[in-house]
Amino acid sequence: MALSYPHRQTIIIGAVCLVAIAAVAFYTQRSHMTTASHLDVQPATHEQVSEDLSLASTSTNWQKDFFAVSTTTSTKNNSGTTSGTAKNASSTLTDKMSKDFFARYMVLKQAGQTTNDASVKDAVSQTIANAASSATPPKTYSTSDIRVTNDVSSSAIHTYANTVASIMLTYISKLDPTEIATDALDNQTPEKLSEIDPIISGYQKTIAELLAVNVPQDLSGSHVDILNGLSILLYTSQGLRHIQDDSAQAMIALGVYPTGQDTLKSGLLDTKEYLSAQNIQITSTEPGYLFFTIVQ
Repeated sequence: MALSYPHRQTIIIGAVCLVAIAAVAFYTQRSHMTTASHLDVQPATHEQVSEDLSLASTSTNWQKDFFAVSTTTSTKNNSGTTSGTAKNASSTLTDKMSKDFFARYMVLKQAGQTTNDASVKDAVSQTIANAASSATPPKTYSTSDIRVTNDVSSSAIHTYANTVASIMLTYISKLDPTEIATDALDNQTPEKLSEIDPIISGYQKTIAELLAVNVPQDLSGSHVDILNGLSILLYTSQGLRHIQDDSAQAMIALGVYPTGQDTLKSGLLDTKEYLSAQNIQITSTEPGYLFFTIVQ
């Protein structure tokens, strides 16, 4: 299972998410973005994305771009009724973030500070910080959630390695949510985002199966790392899938994505090292050989 992290795309997603948030800040319908889902390239850090967002937000034309959009929160269909998406808008993190920034902008406006880039940057930073703290986080697992066994025999470890690898190879999709989201954005075909659904389903099935595996005590820590890494990848994929409805949540999901990548890779590498230390023999025809294909 080849795993790689497109650093460039992660940075692009951060910038696009900022544009999306600005576009919906006055409750509009449009938003954009992208993200990564494999395991060899150094990922971008959350700090890099945040810095890009803050710098972009203080560009000379930010006010023109931000306040040129519509101020309506709902869309009407031909019969004049409000769409379901608009009705639910107030429940999204994007809507809450938009209202938060608008309130801060009004304070700046009253103080005559709307042309002060430092004040605007501070308002944006505080808005992002508030959104990050109020966003729903990915589910976190601990050893109490898994089936730990005291059997650390070579046979038990060998079985564990093959079982875990088989689950991952069976359910984790080979599709890349980053490519799907990028294509949907570039070609303005949001319906393509539905192609992320199999990726989400794959992560959900993988996590469910891994929770049912008997885990040798010595491998409980790495097993939890694998679960938590997958949980964050699932979280990010779900954020990308619903970028149109909640671009702010997608941005937050993207911000923790490098952590998910690193956590999953750490769990896989720790398992690989343990298998080697215990001299567990796994042939290239067995699913467990997957662990030996993971590189630093």
